[in-house]
Amino acid sequence: MILSLNEQARLFLFVILAGTLIGATYDALRIFRKMIPHSMLLIQLEDALYWLGTAFFLFFMLLQQNYGEIRFFVIIGVFLGMLCYFLTLSPFINKISDKIVAAIHKILLTLFTIILTPFRLIYLLLQKPVKKTNTFFHKKMKKVLQFCKGYVKIKKRNFCRNVKILLHKK
Repeated sequence: MILSLNEQARLFLFVILAGTLIGATYDALRIFRKMIPHSMLLIQLEDALYWLGTAFFLFFMLLQQNYGEIRFFVIIGVFLGMLCYFLTLSPFINKISDKIVAAIHKILLTLFTIILTPFRLIYLLLQKPVKKTNTFFHKKMKKVLQFCKGYVKIKKRNFCRNVKILLHKK
């Protein structure tokens, strides 16, 4: 389908905005990775899903705006929008997100410290008695196991003797 110059200009601006949105979405993914560390395999999987979702988004957008026709200026517009976003807004957003992530990390660390403090105090109070009882029971269990080992030897000897008797009776 032939588009007029006005429609092509409108489509080009729309695609630039879509590229900016795609760049912002990838920045959100990078912020998520800063908050929760990921393994390399998970990062690659997330990137693959991101680009797959981006491809579907662009396809449906082009289907709605341009009747599904892929034009060279549309591809340039998407990359231009992403480039503009990454050169202008992205550094600013990354600096702010680093500060926000650090603040959230400090808040969560403080909350966990407050919540776990009573348990740490109980542990410190019970640490010595538990170690003493552990040592006591360890010594007692060692004696019991030595006794059991001797008992097993006696039973094994009797069992072997009974087996020999049974074998010789044939």
